[in-house]
Amino acid sequence: MTVTLPHARTEAPEPRAPGWREGELFAGITEEDFACVRHCLRASVVEFERHDLVLSHVPGRQMIGVMLSGVGLDRQGREDGTGVLVDVVEPGDLFGDGWGELSGAQAREVSAASACTAVLLDATRLVEGHSACAVRPRLVDNFLVTVLRKQLRLRDHFDLMTRRSLRDRLLAYLRSQAERAGRSAFAIPLSRAELAEYLHADRTAVSRELTRMQREGLLEYQRNRFRLIVDR
Repeated sequence: MTVTLPHARTEAPEPRAPGWREGELFAGITEEDFACVRHCLRASVVEFERHDLVLSHVPGRQMIGVMLSGVGLDRQGREDGTGVLVDVVEPGDLFGDGWGELSGAQAREVSAASACTAVLLDATRLVEGHSACAVRPRLVDNFLVTVLRKQLRLRDHFDLMTRRSLRDRLLAYLRSQAERAGRSAFAIPLSRAELAEYLHADRTAVSRELTRMQREGLLEYQRNRFRLIVDR
């Protein structure tokens, strides 16, 4: 299965922090190195508006991406035409890797949940190499690390979905977001409908349970901003 670069609205400025941090694809890559990445791996820094298709598996080049800013939603298609949200792609996260093995003949796509910027590059060239690209060995090492980080993230999502009650799933998700933010007050990257989809729950049920949890003093929230009060 292959994926192709969607229509890009604009070229973004050269990236800085997310994607270049420790454990991410471009860690240790300088601006001069990235110029080589652009040429050898056909990398593009692209901006998308909310609801734009960032990456899909339609015929074309095999592509992978790194989210630099904003949030993407990685959905797995089903035979009945519906889809399931399998991953939330945040700044620094890898997406598009392994779709051939994971998706089979079913549709797989990443759409923009907000205005976002991503680096898209040719996965085939990364794997097979290019004689003129001295940066590739470092990228391959980083790629293995980012794939491992992503697998751990997907494992955490699977663990979350094994929890029996909606409250347990909500608390597990919110605790993970608090841990990622490094504080008890934080914003989540999902709308209420997207959160319900991620938890495989009904939107009304999610809103009702959050109201109950706030009434019981477990948390405070306003729209997508939360503060955990009691860790139960």
